Amino acid sequence: MRTRLLLLVSLVPVLMTLPGCGVAPGGEALAYHPIRHHGLHGAKWSQALAYSAAYHISGIDVSKFQGKIDWSRVKSSGVKFAWIKSTEGGDRVDDNFKANWRGAARVGIPRGAYHFVYWCRDPRSQIKWFEKNVPADPKALPPVLDVELTPTSPTCKRILHRAETVREIGIMLAEMKRFYHKTPIIYTTVDFYRGILSGGALQQYPIWVRSTKYKPQVAYGKRPWRFWQYQSDGHVPGVPGHVDRNAFYGDHKQWQAFLGTKEALPADNTDIALDHPAHAPRPDQQAVSVAMAHPRRPEAMPQDRYVSKPHVLTASTRALDLAPVLHLSHARLPQHRHRLAPIPASLFEATSLSEQPIQLGSAQ
Repeated sequence: MRTRLLLLVSLVPVLMTLPGCGVAPGGEALAYHPIRHHGLHGAKWSQALAYSAAYHISGIDVSKFQGKIDWSRVKSSGVKFAWIKSTEGGDRVDDNFKANWRGAARVGIPRGAYHFVYWCRDPRSQIKWFEKNVPADPKALPPVLDVELTPTSPTCKRILHRAETVREIGIMLAEMKRFYHKTPIIYTTVDFYRGILSGGALQQYPIWVRSTKYKPQVAYGKRPWRFWQYQSDGHVPGVPGHVDRNAFYGDHKQWQAFLGTKEALPADNTDIALDHPAHAPRPDQQAVSVAMAHPRRPEAMPQDRYVSKPHVLTASTRALDLAPVLHLSHARLPQHRHRLAPIPASLFEATSLSEQPIQLGSAQ
């Protein structure tokens, strides 16, 4: 017991310098966020979860699978926005869409709707179905088009060709913009991006990326992103079970500007394409090595990624484990030096699959 107490006391000077994992866009030092603490229970450690602490504006995306949501509790937990599934294909409406749409609005959470694309349905009819079910609310977030590979679909075995698929996506996005008078957002996954969207396709539209293991630049290279789905097993008060959690690229002022504009992608966000954005944490700000006799190690990660070796205490996970008993300082993380394994350059290169078909029924 005495040894453990001495260890805890020895950690206090180190933890008091942690801001939560670096500096957020806009240069603001990070503090402890209740929603981030709630989201860690039962979650596996990942580079994505650690890196996400650099972004202050956190939200969720939900569908019928989250069950009945207590939106008042969600609001109190610190959630800043919510993406809500509305439609799929040309004839399906999410069972909880209306309840979630109204519930989020009632408590003042900015919310937007997303449509899940079914690749064996005409693109125009799909967006007409979306328009029929999602109100043109001027206060809502921009509409989202969810484009993914669906290899487990029992009814759609279509082979996707890049040029044809990009054309169809463009048709749907253009119609969304015409109807809602807002620039729509593309939601995508790593496999779909590499196969269809890499190489500069549809760059005039902002992108919402999924990357739950590593920071977005590992999989999406220099493509600017506006939203990032960084966790799939999060826990947020008011939401039964697991929920996806997301980050907005920007600080509080940029978030307010985003809410007040029809355009989803400001012209001055070119720096988000960099591997290490000007205001995001560098690798040497992501973790602090701590000498411990029997340290709690994070989940094993490939050593060809940015990983501090051999043991780390990350600000987003290990520091928050002690949050109930330690007050975390707002001071910035000191410049510690680490042995960092570099990310292979090949992961940043755009994969050229311009004419290579993708079979939806096969694993990618």
